[in-house]
Amino acid sequence: VTVAPVLATGYIAFRSDVEPLDDPHVRRAIQLAFPRHKIAGVTFDGLLLPADGLVPPGMLGRDWPVDAAPYDLEAAKAESAQSRYGSAAEVPPIQIYTAGGVGSEALREVLETDLGLQVDVIQIEWPEFNAGISAREYPAFELLWGADYPDPETFLRSLFHSESPDNYSDYSNPEYDALLDEAALTLDEDERAALYDQAQQVLADDNVLIPLYHETRYTLAKPTVHGLTLTPLGILYLDGVWMEQ
Repeated sequence: VTVAPVLATGYIAFRSDVEPLDDPHVRRAIQLAFPRHKIAGVTFDGLLLPADGLVPPGMLGRDWPVDAAPYDLEAAKAESAQSRYGSAAEVPPIQIYTAGGVGSEALREVLETDLGLQVDVIQIEWPEFNAGISAREYPAFELLWGADYPDPETFLRSLFHSESPDNYSDYSNPEYDALLDEAALTLDEDERAALYDQAQQVLADDNVLIPLYHETRYTLAKPTVHGLTLTPLGILYLDGVWMEQ
């Protein structure tokens, strides 16, 4: 068995322009009430990496730490009380669409049991789900996004820049866009990484997504197989593979 990281992240995204998720206190309460690391550690029995941010570790050969909201149920209740609804019980139902992700059901159970929020998880088949996120129809959704190329841009710009066609939640923050635009014009890798770090923190502070896990690939091969190359993009190259007789 070969264990290798894959540049892919599972996450739940929220629109910030649809009630009740347009209230920043509601989004903050959701973040604080959900122990997201248990998705990787408990649901997947530690076989995946827990995520604090969108960019997977190892991208550009470095880690991507994020100052993410910690699990704090009492703080979550306080945030709900500061919302325009006055309490979690008065917050309208939140709808999360998924094509089979496990994070949405876990989030629903936690928010309803511990915070008193009503959450509807709507499971649909992938073709319908894909059409819906492309049309930006969903107030919240769960998605696993794999890198098209090994650079933070394929996560941060593709998924959340206001002008990106793959910005399925219609997120828009001028500060965030400006950081990514500057990074696109920066040649020095360390300077680019610093800009991406700042952009990812802006995204985290806006509480428009819950990173759940980073993918890990487990590949089983017989001892007679040699030259098998596994890439962080999840591509399996077979041109150099050979087998002992």
